[in-house]
Amino acid sequence: MLHASSLHLVFVAVQLSIDSVNREAQHGRLSVMVGNRTEGAMGWLFIGLGSTMLLLATMGRIHPRFARRRRVLTILVASLSLASISVSVVVATHTVITSSDMRWQPSPFNGWKVYLSSPRHINSGGRGECGWEENINGRHFNYNATHTTYGAGGMLKRGYITTVSGNARDDGGWKNVNSANNWGANVYIVTHTNGDNGCPDSAQYLLVMFVDGNWGSTDLRSQLLAKMDPVLPGGQNTWSCIGGPGGQLAYECRDANAPHRVYVEAFFHDNQPSVDLFQTAGWPENNTWRYGWAVDVHLGYP
Repeated sequence: MLHASSLHLVFVAVQLSIDSVNREAQHGRLSVMVGNRTEGAMGWLFIGLGSTMLLLATMGRIHPRFARRRRVLTILVASLSLASISVSVVVATHTVITSSDMRWQPSPFNGWKVYLSSPRHINSGGRGECGWEENINGRHFNYNATHTTYGAGGMLKRGYITTVSGNARDDGGWKNVNSANNWGANVYIVTHTNGDNGCPDSAQYLLVMFVDGNWGSTDLRSQLLAKMDPVLPGGQNTWSCIGGPGGQLAYECRDANAPHRVYVEAFFHDNQPSVDLFQTAGWPENNTWRYGWAVDVHLGYP
């Protein structure tokens, strides 16, 4: 039968894998691509592999042939389990699909509430995306805009209590509006990725939509265009989110109570070079701080 110390090593390794998975999931970074779909399941792949190897090792108690190789199998189980920790950290670079909001309280708090609305398209993953599905793109952008410590930092480092919405595939943008209104958000920024004719396509520009006649919206629009344009492909584009192209999504601008509200289409998810840029290691962390910069300038650095 397996030596007690070897068996203990196996269980410790598997537990470390589970802990790693749970930690990544709690921070919204754990997912695995299934076609253009993303599910929070990467860690369970490695846990299943480790469990299978554990079963094979345990079979050494049943058959002498397995028993002769139990030490090799034990080492292999431990190695695979420990490797899963590193692999999950490497691949867990974008967020999960979830219906839940996530909120973080900074210290100190500057008194302003920022709600970052993620896409909730029911057909996310089937919208002509070249890479990650749109619901993932938006929430990943928002998460990094909240947490980045690059430069002057994201929303939290600047003192804004920040909510990042869920991104479930339920066409539930109105749920984000209701959540923000019930919370009393002062700033409401919708972040989606754009699409034209499906992958591959060449369209590329940064689009920020605004509410006509609302200075809180038009000036925030101008600040986001100025701060984000240097790091996003293509030029700038802007129009009213009420009555302009894409007006079917106007309710997120129209019905949010936050006086400072805009709707951003960051880049085209059916343009492969644009997608490749966004998915470059370090790009979101090193560039989404500009959201906080735009809000700071707009509000006068509260």
